[in-house]
Amino acid sequence: KNILNGTNFDISVVGEGEETIVELLNAIETGNEFDSISGIIYRKNGQIAENVPRTFLNDIDSLCFPHESAPEVLKDYNQYPLSAFRNIFAIRGCPYNCLFCGSYKIWSRKARFRSPENVIREIKGLQGRGLRLVHFDDDTFGVNKKHVNDLCNAILKHCPGLKWSCELPVKLVDENTVSLMKASGCYSIQVGIESGNNQILREMKKNITIEEALSACDIIDKHGIELTVFFIVGFPLETEETLKDTVAAMKKIKCSSLIYSIF
Repeated sequence: KNILNGTNFDISVVGEGEETIVELLNAIETGNEFDSISGIIYRKNGQIAENVPRTFLNDIDSLCFPHESAPEVLKDYNQYPLSAFRNIFAIRGCPYNCLFCGSYKIWSRKARFRSPENVIREIKGLQGRGLRLVHFDDDTFGVNKKHVNDLCNAILKHCPGLKWSCELPVKLVDENTVSLMKASGCYSIQVGIESGNNQILREMKKNITIEEALSACDIIDKHGIELTVFFIVGFPLETEETLKDTVAAMKKIKCSSLIYSIF
């Protein structure tokens, strides 16, 4: 709401925007009022009005593939490399409860899965245009091992030669899962560890221990997959001692890239 107090914005779309933006553009084009459009906050007669929230999409397979409509709707499409379309969402929503993350405010905490068949159609469309590498941009790729296994097997069968990367939660890392991911073309995994101190991890509600995280990193490294790890410095209750634990954990991990963020 606060952003509408300025003079530069008239309307804000809240949450998932695919259906909302279409209804909004239609209303603008036809001159209709905005009262019936769920999921927007807007300025009306000098006051800020907030409509009822937009319900979440249940069937995310129903969404179109960005690369298919981009040539028609994206300004200066020809100036974009094909790699601009390499990021794919296979899941919306994250069931985890990490205190530092606001993703649930957009996607909710309920995981909604695209079917492997739907994901494969998008990938094959990109491969047909010459793309050989994709990144699954889900907050937590897979969420459960069955979905990871089903998707990896589908990639193995239908998308030969594909190379892909993702962010994987510590709890999903085991020998069988990582081995299948590697076989299906996974070349890089990101893991959010955040702290080397178990008390700070509990405060963050990460639902992992540093011992579990280090073990997961060892498994990924053993399978020859590039590893990127994330840490957060300065979380509330952080002390010099807990920070020393984080630095010690950083030194133990064999990774291609280590990224830390200031809380």
